[in-house]
Order: sequence, then C-alpha cells, then structure tokens
Amino acid sequence: MDLESLERRGWLACELACIALGVWLAVVAFSLTLPVFTQVPDAGDAAGVNGTWQLALTDAQAHARIERGISEGVSGMPPIVDAIAAGQLRGRLTISHSLDITVTGDRIVVRFDAATYDTRIGERTTCPMAGSPSETIEAIQHFADGRLQQVFSTPNGRRWNTFVPSEDGHQVLLEVVVQSDRLPSRIRYALPYTRVH
Repeated sequence: MDLESLERRGWLACELACIALGVWLAVVAFSLTLPVFTQVPDAGDAAGVNGTWQLALTDAQAHARIERGISEGVSGMPPIVDAIAAGQLRGRLTISHSLDITVTGDRIVVRFDAATYDTRIGERTTCPMAGSPSETIEAIQHFADGRLQQVFSTPNGRRWNTFVPSEDGHQVLLEVVVQSDRLPSRIRYALPYTRVH
C-alpha cells in the first residue's frame, strides 16, 4: 500500500472518530435553554411513582429493547459511522436494575444504580454526567400531564426520562427518548419496573 493511500485512510479514520465523538457527546441531551416547570404534583401523581422499583425484565430482554432503539436512531447513517455511533451509544445507555423515587413537597429524588438526582421541582441543576464525572449535564425534574419527567441536556442533545405508573400502582414504565442533531432519528425505548416497596 502506498503512502497516499495510507494518508487517505488516516484522514477517513480521523473523520469517523470525530463523528463518533460527536454522537457520544450528544447522547444525553439538546440545548441549555430549557423551559422552567413549577407544577407541584397532586398526591395521586406522587403516590403513583413514589417507592422502590425493580427491573421487570432480564438483562438480555432490556438490552434487546435498548438495541432496537439504538438501531432506529442510527439508521440512515453511513456504513462504519453507524457502527461506531451505535457502540458509543451502547456505552451510554445503561440499564439500572433498580429505581428509588421520592417526591415530597417541592423536591424530587430519583436514585438509579449509577446516579442520584435530587432537585426542587422544575429547578435547573448542573450535575456530573453518569459514567463520566468530568463532564456535566443540566437536569430538570418535574411533572408533565401528571407524569414524573426528567430532562437532561448538553449543548449537543437532550434526553427525556418519563415514568408512567400503571393504574394498579404495581408497575412503572420508564420511557426514554434521546434526541441529537447528529442522529438521523430519535432513540426510543421503554423498560418496565415492578414495585418492591
């Protein structure tokens, strides 16, 4: 292989790495200009999500749901780039085996396996990024249409976590949506959790 071909391959690899890095940085959110939410939940909304919850799927089933979401999100990207982007996304979209949610007064505390978010309702808070403490995200926790929602933002993208309780109060569905300018489509998936306490 001649020197010119090696240089071309080196530039291509560099471009692909830059695109992949952009996707990696974009996984959590989009824009720092978030609306302010101050809606205080009623007792029923808070009771529907308050408690300790356990993942109601096997790891394999949960990973399959996330994988489908990633595949839809990177669909349409050039070959190789989609594989690199998907790999970066897999590293960021991790499974939490348990959730602990407490809504009291004007505060919301949500504990995942790897991160805890403790904020006033509707208050913008800068937090370390889970899995990468040297980076920060902006988080808002609030109720929208009676459902607990978390909005995580960076300059490159936005992630929404919406907690949808079942009518009988025994399950909560964690619906995840990730949007970024660098992804052709939004990533969507949902994981069910069963009440422990």
